[in-house]
Amino acid sequence: MADTKISVLPAATTLGNTDIFVLNQSSTTKTIAASIVSQKIQADYTAATTLTGSVATASYTVAANAQTPVTVTVTGAALGDFALGSSSVSTTTLQVTASVTGADTVTVILKNTTASAITLTSAVIKAKVWKQ
Repeated sequence: MADTKISVLPAATTLGNTDIFVLNQSSTTKTIAASIVSQKIQADYTAATTLTGSVATASYTVAANAQTPVTVTVTGAALGDFALGSSSVSTTTLQVTASVTGADTVTVILKNTTASAITLTSAVIKAKVWKQ
């Protein structure tokens, strides 16, 4: 088998996580599992398609039955991308939504559906964007 040309080997029609590739790394021949190749591809794809941004302030007060928009700069964000908002402090009584509202801009909405004002103290509002 050592003298068999790659071009005459049968072609695989599926790929499993335990399948092995042959790799030449820094002039050394090694083997690598398909699962490791898959993890590397996924990590590189995620890094290239996920953007983040945040804005900090002393506090945000959201009046009863009202909402407060928070603008977060996320470089590279564009209309049509998916967005998610979060806070560094508990928002259990607030609804948090986010959308890309312009180039490099995500608007995170803090919505209060209770009968009392809610204040977030020392909050960092974060936004994550997935490129489309």
